[in-house]
Amino acid sequence: MAKSCSIVENGVACDRPHKGHGFCDMHHQRWKKHGDPLTVKPGGFPKNSPDVEAKRCSKCGEDKLLEEFAICRRYNDGRTADCRVCRRSRDLARIELEPEQRNKWARENRERYLAYARDYNQRTKAQQRPGKLRYEQRKRLGFSHDAFAYAQILRGDPCSYCGVRPAEIDHIEPIGIGPRDDPMNLTAACHSCNSGKRQKPLLAWLIKRKEPNAIG
Repeated sequence: MAKSCSIVENGVACDRPHKGHGFCDMHHQRWKKHGDPLTVKPGGFPKNSPDVEAKRCSKCGEDKLLEEFAICRRYNDGRTADCRVCRRSRDLARIELEPEQRNKWARENRERYLAYARDYNQRTKAQQRPGKLRYEQRKRLGFSHDAFAYAQILRGDPCSYCGVRPAEIDHIEPIGIGPRDDPMNLTAACHSCNSGKRQKPLLAWLIKRKEPNAIG
């Protein structure tokens, strides 16, 4: 049987799931910040729990409905501490800062910044590669959902030009001539055929491809 929080507030036992030191997540956070699981941040309104429909913004101090706070899983009520209006104002203030001021820390601590960037890229290289590949694929397809979904189906078909196993998706009519995001303009192609065709129209490329055989 799962443990429950051991805290009793105002004669009512907390029935939230146990996290650590006998406390639920909310009381555990209070214990970590204030040393007492019953201590609430001054001015807090009301308790952070999924049943509460309103809370107080930590920036402007106004009591607002939960819908006026951005979604964030780190908080017990699933909403940020500051409201959307305050977060928007903060973001706009950051954007208005001069580039020199925004990058001040990176310039003053260039070695630490570069070391962190190299370490971060090395740690997340495996996670970044699939995302970058998907982005490049979507970019070539004009970020069309239908075209991208159809391209995933085509990857299981043989090359439309030579019949070998494909590795790429080709635009039948080149991007400069035909539509980029039309699923009907896509076909499976191997690397050899796709790189040989490039930006040539389909008919012109097929004729040129047959010429050496015809001459021989």
